[in-house]
Amino acid sequence: MSVSKLLGMSPKEVVAALEKLFKDREEIGKKLDELEKADPQSRFSGKYLELQQQFQAVDARLDRTMNWYSVHVLENLEGETRTLKRLTKGLIGLTVVLVGLTVILAVFTWVLVMKLP
Repeated sequence: MSVSKLLGMSPKEVVAALEKLFKDREEIGKKLDELEKADPQSRFSGKYLELQQQFQAVDARLDRTMNWYSVHVLENLEGETRTLKRLTKGLIGLTVVLVGLTVILAVFTWVLVMKLP
């Protein structure tokens, strides 16, 4: 079973979650900036500390979600790599067969040319 399935999030869900988390992080960041501009001493207030904790929590969820998405991308790349390796081996085999057929055709052509008067 793939790791992304174990995590319980599809790629679409991860993208939607990332968009929401980025938006939430931006909003909390704006609130922090507004609070600090209104009163530079607000860094020590309960409201500022609460917003800072929310910002850190959103940042942690954002990091976790991006890791989940990275795992999904890695799984897809591994699958695509296996497919490309198989296709490459198949094309090399086909090339060898075509070289063999070309050699046989060249020999028959040479034999036919030698029999001409």
